[in-house]
Order: sequence, then structure tokens, then C-alpha cells
Amino acid sequence: MSPRTYGAAAVGVGLLAALAVWFLRPAVAPATPAAPTANASAGAGDPGTAAAGPAVAVASPPGRAAGERTAAQYREPAPSAPLPQGLRGRAVDGFGRPLGGLPVHLVESAANDPLAVHVLGRQGDVFQPVASTVTASDGAFAIGLAVAQERTYDLFVTSPAHATARRAGLAIVAERWHDVGDVALAAGATVRGTVTVAGRPDIPVAGAVVTVATGSAFADAPLRALPDAGQGLVATSGADGSYELRHVPSRGLVVASAVAPGFARLRKADLDLRGDGPIVVDFALLPGQSIAGRVVDAQGAPLGQARIDAWPLEAAGDTASTTSAADGTFEVLGLGLGKHAVLATRRGHATATAKGIDSGARNVQLQMAALASVRVRVAAADGAPLRRFRLGLRRIFVAHGGAIAAVPEVADRSVQLGPDEATAALDGAPAGEFCVQVEADGFAKALSAPFVLPAGSDDAAAPRTVDVAVAMGPGATLRGRVLAENGAPLADAVVRTLAAGVAIDSPFRRLLGDAATERITTTQARTDADGWFACEHLAFGNYQLLVEHPAACRGGIADLPLAEAGVRTLPPIVLATGAAVAGRATIGGAVAPQMKVVLTTPAGRGDAAEPLRLETVTDPDGSFRMPRRVPPGVYELRAARTGGDAPEAHVVPMILQMQRTAVAVAVASGQRDVRADIDLPTDR
Repeated sequence: MSPRTYGAAAVGVGLLAALAVWFLRPAVAPATPAAPTANASAGAGDPGTAAAGPAVAVASPPGRAAGERTAAQYREPAPSAPLPQGLRGRAVDGFGRPLGGLPVHLVESAANDPLAVHVLGRQGDVFQPVASTVTASDGAFAIGLAVAQERTYDLFVTSPAHATARRAGLAIVAERWHDVGDVALAAGATVRGTVTVAGRPDIPVAGAVVTVATGSAFADAPLRALPDAGQGLVATSGADGSYELRHVPSRGLVVASAVAPGFARLRKADLDLRGDGPIVVDFALLPGQSIAGRVVDAQGAPLGQARIDAWPLEAAGDTASTTSAADGTFEVLGLGLGKHAVLATRRGHATATAKGIDSGARNVQLQMAALASVRVRVAAADGAPLRRFRLGLRRIFVAHGGAIAAVPEVADRSVQLGPDEATAALDGAPAGEFCVQVEADGFAKALSAPFVLPAGSDDAAAPRTVDVAVAMGPGATLRGRVLAENGAPLADAVVRTLAAGVAIDSPFRRLLGDAATERITTTQARTDADGWFACEHLAFGNYQLLVEHPAACRGGIADLPLAEAGVRTLPPIVLATGAAVAGRATIGGAVAPQMKVVLTTPAGRGDAAEPLRLETVTDPDGSFRMPRRVPPGVYELRAARTGGDAPEAHVVPMILQMQRTAVAVAVASGQRDVRADIDLPTDR
């Protein structure tokens, strides 16, 4: 499968998987549990610091299980100050016994940005953990973040004596600690076998690399990025051709492959590792070829860490990959006979492609020109330069009203200019039409004038540089007052700004994630004791206001155009009281923690002024409470199991769970509390 075909497939799978993850992600925790105590959690992920990793050293011993993780020395973490939100739980073995000293990692899910998963998958540093900790002696852990975002996360617990455990589709909710319960680590499967020459089982192939993977970008990329996971499930055959991999996750179907110098890669798909005893997977390798060469920049200097993909042009076949060494050299193993295309990709450089390369070629040179560099000068309206700001590159679509979108290849950056610096740079910009976005304290977000970066020529001797100037202004201010339906002021109500016409609860908005950004300023404010609020430094554009308070239904103003600087005072915003919806969710009558519960306006209700969608997750006893009050009307309550080990592998069953658990919920005018229970039938 070529990278182009793979990319299209990845986008398709990503859209479906992210939609299911959105259906099932725990967007709101049901209640605020007590913050975990320091001695029941650990490390940087404990309610405290969110960056340091576990104290663990991992080595790969030589021999026939060269890729297998080994035991390491752990230390009990020092207590740390609590964070306001996060996840807590307990690591146990298959018998329910606590497992202490195990690394726990929180990783942003690849489903957050499915449209860019193919690009991000080629950048090995994007799935690094955002928080890490280790379990305490009783198996307990607490892992949190200083700032909660509308992102989906995967939780990993690794062990030298167990298969890595994964809880996927989780969320960090502001000012909430959610208990994920026990995370059970199984011993996993043992995969062993021999690698021999095809047709000659008596001739072993030594030094063959055997890899086991799920074949899913949503699972493999984060797993390989874990600091204590090595290179994944990889082993090297010994002199007798034998290999062994222990503690392989045995849920779902996996793919095993073997490759060795002088042989074609052999891939065995849809392997079921469930069962008693070791799973024997033997490989009989046919003769094969490799393609070797060197990656250099426009000046001929070597480029390491470039990803090299090769795929056949004359027959169907899988893509083989490798990474260039520090001196730029590479060798792609496991190719069949015939002509191939070779593609090199590297952050900050244009891709390089060579076609019609015969397998066995040894001197392929791939020259990668450095991509453009955008130098940005930021100043206030009076011309005074700014030295602290946040900078981002945005693709702009002038023909579509100036809509902007994120550029996955170029990360946003925070800038602190020195006294002798006047500009900041964004390197590695691809070809296309762009603008620069700047945010700074005390100013409204600003966009530069559009500019075009043409595709670089093959003989480019130096990176192209584009100079951009951005002027910052104070922007506009929205001031208003929030009242209850009885006319009393509502203190501590949250007021948020969004682009006009955006449905905050829309699955498609969540699905796009960072692939789409907004020209307006998204911010929030809280009302004071008299109900007053002010949203300051707003960029010009068309806005809507969303207002939420725990004692009232959501309200706001749908259309607020802002075209000039100054303070605009709004009429009072009155919030209806509505009803609180709570109940209990079960599976086949039994309690199951981490169930997703969703309350929605029924499909086809065109008379609804604003379609409603509320989400929560159950407490350990199965109880739930919707995160905000609900106005009078008729709704549907649905539920599904979440927090599985690999939700993208069970997209259809999870959506079916939602479909088959519709329970009607009626909220009458003047009703203040509504009880609604739901039971998810067991799978048959």
C-alpha cells in the first residue's frame, strides 16, 4: 500500500474512529471526588507536576528476545501538591492484586485530529506523554493536568511482567477528578517461532527482525512513543532462527511480520493470540532485495531521522519503511523484485521522491530542500515592538471567506524575544497560501495579511524566507449582566465567546479538533456578585455568547457582530431554571463504572430552538447526573460502555450500544428534578 493510499485510508478510518470516540468520550465527570492524597499517587502525573517521567531505566537484552522489556528499578515518588483535575485509579494483576512501581502515562489520542493523523504519524515526537507517574505500593495512581482541554486521552500502564494496559477515550474535565477504577494488567500472550528460508526449513535465518503490531495508527503510534516501551514488540531471531516475544496484548487481531537482509518481508495478518500456551508463528522467507542510499539537504549535507518509504510500482505490495542514520544513509529491507518508488519525509523539509528504482539499487540519493521560514515582526498599534506573544501559522482560504485552518506540520510556539531580537521565526512551512496568527496579553488576537509560499525548486540552495508584520490592537469588549428567571443576579456564571453559528455540542466540531480554527477570540469570563461580566480584547468578527450556571439552563445570545473597538453593553441575559436530570446506568442490570450517558433532543425535532446534547459518565456505583439543567421538553437518554482498550477496533459495536438504549425522558414546565434510569442490554 502506497503512502498516498495509506493516507486516504487513514483519514477514512480516522473519521469513523474519532466519531465513535466522540460518542463515547467522558466529556463531563459526574461529581467532584476528593483530590487524591499524595501517598496514594505518584510522580509528575499525581495531582501536582504534570511533566516529569517515571524513574525507570529500560534495556533490551541481546539474544532471541532482543526487543523484550526487562525489569527495572523503580522508586516511590515524592508527594506533590494537588492539581485541580485528572484521573485516578488502581493497577492490579489478573487476580486483583495491586501492582506497585509501574509507569503510568497519559497520551493525547490520535483521534483528536483524524484529518492530520497521516502527517502526524510520520513525526515521531507528537505522541509523547503529556503526563506520567508511577503507581504506589497499593497500586493506586493519580495523573492530572494543570489545564483541562477538550481533548481525548489514552491512559497506558506498562510493566516488565505484563502486557501494556490501555484505557482509551478518556477526558480530563476541569476541576474534576474521575475514578477509572481498577486497570487490570494481564500477562499477555507469548509469541514464538522460527524464521527459515522458504522451501528449506532446515536453513535458519539469523538476525531477522520480527515485529508484532495492531496495524492501527491510533494504537501503534502512541504505544511506540511511550518512554519505557522501547521500539514496541520487536524481537531478533538467534543463530538457530528462533525468536520469542512475551507479554503481547492478546485482545483483538494483530499483525506479525519478519524481515532480514537478503529476504523479502513476510507479513501475517489477522492473528488471534487468545488461547492457552504460547502462540507459534513461523516465517519462511523468500529471497528479496533492499534499496540503499543517502538523504542530503540542498547543500549536500547529510540528513538523519528522515523517514524512508518504498513501495512497488508494478505489483500490489506493502510499503516498507526505515529511518536514515545520522550520516544520511539508509537501507530499506524486505523488498520484492521489480521497480519501486522511494519517498523521504522529514520535519522542516520538502518531501523527496525517486521513482522507477530497481530493487537492489545501492546508491539512491534523495535531496530534501529546506522548507520556507516565516520571519514575523509584532508591534502594537503605536509601532512599539512586542517581545512576548504566541505565534502560529494558519492556512487561509481567501475564496471561502477567509476561513483559516491549522497547519499540522508547523507547531504553534510561545515567543520571548531577547533585547537584541526583533523577529520570531516559524520554520518548515510548506507551500500554499497562509497567514500568521498572533496572541498577546492585553491585545486582541490578530492575523497578518495573506501571503503565498510557492513550492521550492529542486536546485534551491538555501531556505526561502518570508517577512511578515503583524499589528496588534486592543480589540472590542462585551459587557453584560446575567439574571435568573426571577430577576435575581446570577453570580459565578460562566460566559464563553464562540463564532456565530457554531453548535458547541456538534460531533463534527469535536471531530475536526485542531484541523479547523476560528478567526474570532474564544475566551470566557465569570459573573461577579451582581451578575456582571466583561469579555475583553476580542478580535473583530461575528460572535455568539454561551452562558452556563449550575442553577440554571444554558442561555446566551446567538448573533453578535463586532466591527469596531470599544465597550459594547448588552441587554440582560435571563437563564431559565429548568430541571436537573439524574439516575443510574447499568449493563444487563449490573453496575459498570465508566459508562457514557448522553441526553439528546430526539432526531427530527425541528421545532427545538436549540438541539440539546449533554454527556456525563457514571460514578463507581452506576449513578450519574447531567452536567447542566435541562429546559422543559422531551428528550432521549442513551448509554454505552467506554474506556476500553482499543475503541477504534470496535467502532460499530459502540455506536450500536448508543442506538439500542434510547429511553424517553420528559421534563415538564416547573419540574425541578427528573429521575431517569437506563440499562444497556448485554451483548449476545
